Amino acid sequence: MPSKLYLILCVFILATFSKSAFAQDVAEKSISNSEAMSTTGCAYANVSRNAELLKQTPQTLQQIEQSNLISAFDFILSTQTKLLSQATTPSNSDFPTAVPQTSPQTTENKQLEAEASDATDVSKPASPSSEPAKPTPFKPPATSPKANYSVTSEYYYYNWSDDLGNSGSQFVAPITFTYQQGNFDVGLRTAYINSNFEGVLLLDGMKIGTRKGQVSTLSDTSASFAYTLKELSWPIRFNLDLNLPTGRATLVGNEKNAIMDGALVQQTRFGEGFNIAPGISISHAFGNKDVVGLGVSHIFRGQFDPNGDVSNDEIDPGDETVATLQYQHNENNWLLIGGLIYTNYGLTQRGGQDYYRSGDRLDANATLVYSPFERHRVQLSGRYFTQSPNDVVNFLSGNISKETANSNGNALFLSFDWGVALGKQQRHTVHLLADYLNVEANSYDRINDLFNAGRDKFSIGLGYDYALSSKSRFSLQAKYFNLTDNATPVTQRDVNADGLNLYGTLNFSF
Repeated sequence: MPSKLYLILCVFILATFSKSAFAQDVAEKSISNSEAMSTTGCAYANVSRNAELLKQTPQTLQQIEQSNLISAFDFILSTQTKLLSQATTPSNSDFPTAVPQTSPQTTENKQLEAEASDATDVSKPASPSSEPAKPTPFKPPATSPKANYSVTSEYYYYNWSDDLGNSGSQFVAPITFTYQQGNFDVGLRTAYINSNFEGVLLLDGMKIGTRKGQVSTLSDTSASFAYTLKELSWPIRFNLDLNLPTGRATLVGNEKNAIMDGALVQQTRFGEGFNIAPGISISHAFGNKDVVGLGVSHIFRGQFDPNGDVSNDEIDPGDETVATLQYQHNENNWLLIGGLIYTNYGLTQRGGQDYYRSGDRLDANATLVYSPFERHRVQLSGRYFTQSPNDVVNFLSGNISKETANSNGNALFLSFDWGVALGKQQRHTVHLLADYLNVEANSYDRINDLFNAGRDKFSIGLGYDYALSSKSRFSLQAKYFNLTDNATPVTQRDVNADGLNLYGTLNFSF
């Protein structure tokens, strides 16, 4: 029973603290956003997503925030998959089915979300192990006095182009270190990012110029510390996540063009300020099949300067409070995890002046892992986002007030993963992957500059996992995607983008 409690604590903590730093997002959309974590000890190393605030309008900042959040949720989904796979791996298997170290990604995109025009992508590599046997209790390594170490190296590559003449690519290489002993977990994560963009300038749907940008940098560094009182009938976990500003928060000149849509690449931010996120969660098992968890965290976000070409315009992002409710139910051949995540945003300031406040956000999510046949495992996941209107500056009064319409469109994300274990020892696993994202139009009138007509994104791909040993795993994923942004007064027509996402990971535990 304690092992089940520990499992849901881990899953649920990730949801509660996903916004602290990298992962968003993306990873995130994070690194982020993000965004990472320990496969065994559940240590969560958030690497904050890095993004430039371009024109720095409240709408632009809001879109970047949403994009990062989406990535973070992608990361949560993949993390849930890994934990679920561990929880259901047969104890008599010499080589547990390989489980990919999912990405904070793109946050495969920062998907999901609704951002008004800068949307996000949520195609995330979340691949469950395919071994179908009867679930056995997850045995947290913390019960042993022996220390556990883990090193994970990941590689993400994104390449896309659209029918307007824009194209871009991004390479992200995160590395994550985790340490766990007894009730204590520590995680550390950073990444290298190379982002390139070439595109056009449009006016009333007509091309009037070109633009390009390139940024090569380290990301911010995410550090996490956790202590879990697992011996209690209601286990309690204390977390402290830090975002260390080792990345590149300030961009100048054409570098700002290297910031791309979160639905196309993982990183929409290359650095931000010092963030600190303390939190606490508690879980309890009801019988042998049901577990419920509650958690809350508060993210203190530090000031940073995104635009080196403008003076006295430092951004002081509003703090955030995140509350999470999580539920888990398991049967012999299936497992269900679902929950709600509520986020309250504080007031963002620019140059010492009130700038905007994002509307409260509610996310409902569910993941079902099911083994229909021996060696087969299917994972179905869904998330639905809704957000209230933002508070923005009233240009007549100069005060912050609620916007006249809601610039945040609702968003729905669905994902599918069918894994099949191969070989006598089931060390090989192949995956068929598919994702779908729908972002609804916001409630502004079409002639308003804040109007966003919504978007649809579909991804399909293949994955492969290989268990090198009982403590080391290798994973590869490749996905093709198509993204359609509905016509706006600026584009005058629907805009289609196609792209390829590649993801690889190598994990060693000691």
